[in-house]
Amino acid sequence: MDLEPYIRQGKELGLAGKELLDFAKYERDLAQEQEKIARDERNLERQHQKEIKEYELEIAKQSTIRNSKEDLDVSTSQPARRTAKLPKLPHFNDGTDDMDSYLCRFERFATVAGWPETDWATSLSTLLTGKALDVYSRMPIEKSSDYKSLKCALLFKYQLTAEGLGTNLDRPNWR
Repeated sequence: MDLEPYIRQGKELGLAGKELLDFAKYERDLAQEQEKIARDERNLERQHQKEIKEYELEIAKQSTIRNSKEDLDVSTSQPARRTAKLPKLPHFNDGTDDMDSYLCRFERFATVAGWPETDWATSLSTLLTGKALDVYSRMPIEKSSDYKSLKCALLFKYQLTAEGLGTNLDRPNWR
């Protein structure tokens, strides 16, 4: 950097000789240091802005991945099951609902919703009331979490025999 502007400034202050030269060098070095600091601050600000953009991009990418995983189960390429949204079916009503028809409707709903059959018993249990809930709650946990066992026990309780239904249902063996 040229000393000329600092020499002129020093002369205006009445400096001469060695004092003038020392003043000019000091002012030049000071200006260079301030310029370096300003340059470093601009570089830090650019780096900071770059990090913010990268962070925002990563958040957007994670959000997209999370939303994709919610919409599609990657391991099976099937629509993902959302456990928070249990059946939008009415509760089973002992007085008005027919157990066989109710179970048929439930099975169709669960199939269309793409639920794995391993989750059907738990989902159905949230819809049971009265005697049907008593049947579920009195079953051993391992049996009550198996939909076929739960269905058999419910049909037996409501005296819907295998002969009447035209199916191969036996008396529940959970007792």
